Amino acid sequence: GVAIFPEGERSRAGKLLPFQPGVGAIASISGAPIVPVAIVGTRDAYPVGSDFPKPLKVRLYVGEPIVIEKRSDPEKIAECTRAALVELLKKNGHGDYAE
Repeated sequence: GVAIFPEGERSRAGKLLPFQPGVGAIASISGAPIVPVAIVGTRDAYPVGSDFPKPLKVRLYVGEPIVIEKRSDPEKIAECTRAALVELLKKNGHGDYAE
């Protein structure tokens, strides 16, 4: 498996950023399913600008795989993936990060 962070950078505001189309391009070419994973707690454990992470709890929430057809529009795949991640965050009590 391959892990991709589709925002392309760490959020300084503590909010989910728009997704870059790279995740969609890779899925479109490969046809591989996308498994959305929300990582919560990294903002406190490893703040932007720090050199080392702090020993704090980080939670992972794993969503259902998104099946992608080959040659689908990369931007639409990125939007679909972001929507799935937003729902995953909301479902697990972290909707404030998604808004």
